[in-house]
Amino acid sequence: MRIFNRKDKARPGPGHLSAAAFMPGGVFDILVASVFINVLALAAPLALMRVFDRMVPGQDVRSLIWLAIGVGGALLLETLLRLGRAYIGGWMGARFEHQSRCGAIERLLGAATTDFEKRGDAFKAIAGVLAKEAGAPMPARVAEEAK
Repeated sequence: MRIFNRKDKARPGPGHLSAAAFMPGGVFDILVASVFINVLALAAPLALMRVFDRMVPGQDVRSLIWLAIGVGGALLLETLLRLGRAYIGGWMGARFEHQSRCGAIERLLGAATTDFEKRGDAFKAIAGVLAKEAGAPMPARVAEEAK
């Protein structure tokens, strides 16, 4: 099927944040998983309706067993789809964050030095933010200059 083969599309360069739309396991996969999760979530209420309307009055134990197996399979499949959707969403978020940080660093390294000479504290601020996010202590030289 052509819809599942997204390798044919032209991919933007690494500096573009729209590259998140071209990654495998993208928004389309999350939407498909969400639709199937919502459809499978209807299995338990429909099974209960079937049990109380047909099986309890007729005391049909054999059909009840098969219905319970089917509902259990639907719940298992729904759980697997939820886990897969969470994994894909987390992966997409991490990739987007990585691409945006790379783009920010690329802009920082590509900026003219005259801009940094006008604002001498820019390096200290950037080093402080990066050290804080990494959980590492701020470098001693930067800490001294920040005082």
